[in-house]
Amino acid sequence: MTAQPQSLPIVVGVDGSANGDRALDWAVRHAIRAQRPLRIVHVPEPSLLARLFPARRRAGEQAARQLAQELVDSRVARARAADAALDVVGEVVSGPRDACLEQESRRAELMVVGSRGLSGTVESLVTGSATTRLVLRASCPVVVVPEGASRTSLSRVVAGTDASQQSRAAVDLAFTLSRTWQARLRVVLAWDPSAFAWLTEEDPSWPAEQTPSPEQARTRISGFLTALQDEYPDVALEWDVVPGAAIPVLVAESDQADLLVVGSHGRGHGIMEVLQELGSVSCGVLRYARCPVAVVPQRWTSTSASSPAAAHSA
Repeated sequence: MTAQPQSLPIVVGVDGSANGDRALDWAVRHAIRAQRPLRIVHVPEPSLLARLFPARRRAGEQAARQLAQELVDSRVARARAADAALDVVGEVVSGPRDACLEQESRRAELMVVGSRGLSGTVESLVTGSATTRLVLRASCPVVVVPEGASRTSLSRVVAGTDASQQSRAAVDLAFTLSRTWQARLRVVLAWDPSAFAWLTEEDPSWPAEQTPSPEQARTRISGFLTALQDEYPDVALEWDVVPGAAIPVLVAESDQADLLVVGSHGRGHGIMEVLQELGSVSCGVLRYARCPVAVVPQRWTSTSASSPAAAHSA
């Protein structure tokens, strides 16, 4: 498999854990399918030996560096075993983990990570998760592979939307990935009238005191998807307006999905800064979804990345 000329890589972060290896396998399959180069990165934790024995700091750092390089080399070998023609490189990146991964996202088409730190309380999700911080700060879409995820191919993609322009980036990525994988795409609008006051704000023809109806929501999402469907005529599309709050609706949809796609900007207000910036829906979906989740920055557009390769059998 030869990568497209000058195409941005799929970047996957590995840490030696089983969940990190699941993320690696997902990234490998997608890089092969999308005909993209793969970049495997590992940001080592500060050496425990160096912290406990400052006088032996240099020896500790050298040992940690050697172990980190062995980890990366073994994961590069694992990727090449899947496809000997895969364009893959690996690198040990030194520095603060958050800053290093954020920097990697600036030159990636897509980042893939395991769901590190997403299994605790809401407080630990918000303040302690390296994965959540990456999703918040990344310049490109981030796919988070949860523990227990086993499928590395896509036949059914689900995207959540509120049919606003702010959600356009997420739906655009869902169409792109569905075309690459020749997957069926289902776009879902979770219908909670209290969360859709913005509909009356954007359309002056709707009285401000009138609660938008499900029929109006259906009209809205149908029009929202028309232009995208014209751009991706080969994608098998279905859509629905499902009654209920966004998080439980999308988590339920994840049961039958190979990938769930959401945007990183929500209209809800969390109790902490990350919830406010990332969006309470995105945080909830990351915490509870039972399939890999792609979180797309609102500022991202499909033109930020190289044009998708033609789908082919993998």
